Amino acid sequence: MTESVSNFGSPRRVRYQIELPEAKTKALAAWLDELPLANLFHCFDAVEAVLEYFNGETAIPGAARLEMAELLNPKVALLVGQCEGHFMDAALPYHPKAEFYAGVAFRLQYGLGMAYALAAADLKPAQGWFGHGGQQTLKAVHRALQHLGLAQLRVAQQYLSLPMDYWGTWFRLYRHAEAHKLLLSRFDSPGEPDACKTPLGLFKRGLLFYLAGTRHLRQRDMARIYDLLGQWADHAEWRPEASQGWHSAEFMVYLDGDCPPSRSLPGGAPQLRGIYFLYTLGLARVMAELAEEAGTGLSGDRHPIDESVLSSVARNLEGIQKRRADRKVRDRACHCVVGLNKLIAALAPSGSDAAEAAIPVESDPSAKLARRLGLILGRDLDNEDADLRSEITLPRLMRKGGLSRDEIWTARREEEPETAGDRARVEGRIANVGVNDYCIVWPLDQVAEIKVGEVIGVSEPGQPLFIGVIRWLHCGEGRVRFGVERLTLCAEVVELLDQDMQPMARGLLLPPEPGFRGEPELLALPGKTHPGGMVRQRTGEGSRLFRAYTLLKNAASFSRFAMIALQ
Repeated sequence: MTESVSNFGSPRRVRYQIELPEAKTKALAAWLDELPLANLFHCFDAVEAVLEYFNGETAIPGAARLEMAELLNPKVALLVGQCEGHFMDAALPYHPKAEFYAGVAFRLQYGLGMAYALAAADLKPAQGWFGHGGQQTLKAVHRALQHLGLAQLRVAQQYLSLPMDYWGTWFRLYRHAEAHKLLLSRFDSPGEPDACKTPLGLFKRGLLFYLAGTRHLRQRDMARIYDLLGQWADHAEWRPEASQGWHSAEFMVYLDGDCPPSRSLPGGAPQLRGIYFLYTLGLARVMAELAEEAGTGLSGDRHPIDESVLSSVARNLEGIQKRRADRKVRDRACHCVVGLNKLIAALAPSGSDAAEAAIPVESDPSAKLARRLGLILGRDLDNEDADLRSEITLPRLMRKGGLSRDEIWTARREEEPETAGDRARVEGRIANVGVNDYCIVWPLDQVAEIKVGEVIGVSEPGQPLFIGVIRWLHCGEGRVRFGVERLTLCAEVVELLDQDMQPMARGLLLPPEPGFRGEPELLALPGKTHPGGMVRQRTGEGSRLFRAYTLLKNAASFSRFAMIALQ
């Protein structure tokens, strides 16, 4: 059988004609052995096509379907791993290439999860195994929850909504495990924490990840939170009845429906069968303790997650919502400048040194290795060949430089020259405003570098730029929607000085402002200054010196310091 695969997200790609195997275990094993692993795009199309074909075939017996899913499992893991480096921590809207890889990662994970779910539904547990059901049924349910949980992570990392049938499938897996008394049966799956060795543990992790509020997180932090919630999933209680008295950390799950978990309301649950309750207060307290450890530096390498990320997850799991002030519908055009470097260039006075000349900065080791990588790859190579050669070259550079793959690729991205579109202000629309925050939307085809936690400047017609931070993101309906928390109504470009009092970089000075801060603060790129570092503000009458004395916030895209004036 031959099947063509759609060219999603990458106009450069051709469509591969895939010869599909028979829906038999031996035929699939031979077909997988012949896959051309050197051609990733052919493998993407082939594995995606075979999953779609098998999942659409209703006549495949459950046992055979499970065996074929087990054969596909390592190939899917390999291919998804190849995809991650191309979209992880990429800014939105995605470049078509990043969009393609992100879409493939989700479809492969979701397709494999559905293959296991279909196998579980068709299997008839043999009596006597484990005393509670069959080994095969337990394996199928466990694997289905694993891969559908990872599919939820992939969707979250794209700031998209889950497919409409996702929760219905999730709840049917729970019901199936419950009917065969498998919810607490242990399945030894390498890489899963003890709390997720049972179908119930995996089921709770999926619910908890949804409730953690992922649109406020960066992509890499989402994966870390997903793993962390799995480690502590047994601290969330799962009960078939409501507790005495209502409290905020109580979430309601309707197992016979297809809606996501939601907060219980004061006054009790609706009179429906199939309502269960998830109590997350114990887990929220664990997250708060981990956040406190991260803030004091006591966590070490146990969980490399920022204090603010853990605190946000703890608040969401506890059901604490921010005060909701009345929002005003604005629906007005605005211009945005995304990224601290671009903001500095936009705010630097015309004709000033800051606007016309870049301050030289010593390259760090990762930047030097990235440049060397670019020379090795050559500028005349096609993108796909360049990526393939880089995968061969990277291990040698990593061994020599002592740097990780992420550090090298990050430096390589940062060194790519900006285009005119990158430097231009991006036009969007302010949808609504609160006391100190804005909701902004714009089409997905706009040129921008949107990330959670990124610094952004926003101006309405005839108004100066105000400075804010992107706090949440959501994509859908052909547009990006994001929330901006305002930091200041005005800012000024300043010079960061080295120990010889020579300028080495630039930052933004946030002046004292009622309702925001009582003393001046500095925004700088991470690593460009430190507590004790000197800052010079040039004025029409000369200059003023400041000293950065306290690190208030160290985010992925900027560092924020309190400052004191020296003269």
